Amino acid sequence: MNPYEELEKEGIECSDLDGVVHDAASGLGSDANNDGLHGQVEFLKVVCGWSDEEILEAAKTCKEED
Repeated sequence: MNPYEELEKEGIECSDLDGVVHDAASGLGSDANNDGLHGQVEFLKVVCGWSDEEILEAAKTCKEED
């Protein structure tokens, strides 16, 4: 039985996993931040699917807000 079928069998809905998903994503973001600039860029590219242009634009916007 695949995990989707097992979750449905147990009556688990997507809202039941909201906190789990949030905590997992938060942990990934925290780890990326702890890995410095390289880790942050890799996180945005690999995990979030951002392009180089999107990363540069976001970084420039953050810098301007400081």
